[in-house]
Amino acid sequence: MKLFRMLTASNFLRQAGFTMVELLVVISIIGILATAVLAALNPVEQLRKGRDTSRKADSSTLLGAIDRFQASFGCYPWQWVVSTSTCNNATPLTSAAVTAATFSLTSTPPGVLSQLLAKSELKDVFSSRSTITNSEMFISVANSLASICYEPESNTGRGGGFGPLRNSLNTAAGTTCTSATYTGAALTATSTCAVCVPQ
Repeated sequence: MKLFRMLTASNFLRQAGFTMVELLVVISIIGILATAVLAALNPVEQLRKGRDTSRKADSSTLLGAIDRFQASFGCYPWQWVVSTSTCNNATPLTSAAVTAATFSLTSTPPGVLSQLLAKSELKDVFSSRSTITNSEMFISVANSLASICYEPESNTGRGGGFGPLRNSLNTAAGTTCTSATYTGAALTATSTCAVCVPQ
């Protein structure tokens, strides 16, 4: 009787679990579903969109800081003369005088970012953002309008999803990204794949 009970309990435990084949089938189905979901979401493109969104937000922040600097001191950061703490308004606001330049502490025109930081128009931590350290954003001055431009990385951005595509000096509308992929190279006066803020 005792032996019968032990055998019955052992059979019950064996029948209550999953077989190896059943587990493999379930794992395979989960793997197929996970692959389908990842393919639909395209995580690489989502990361690129996120970086483009960050570039656009940082561009807006920088443009706001430049506008505040101009409102406070009567000139733009590249017109500020550090040695005399005055404005050199002889430097006109034209693309010939101020071409597309990187926002770095050693940029040309000199000291744009450092002037914004020194006058507390930007927080110090802003200079350590990847968009700044990688020199991904550029000043563009044309038609008496300062803009911040960057090359979009995502397919959405390269198709105009983050705003109209312009040249890097924000003077030509309707341009396209001739290269199918993001180059990450510095924008030049002849670049035709840029998103500028303001648009």
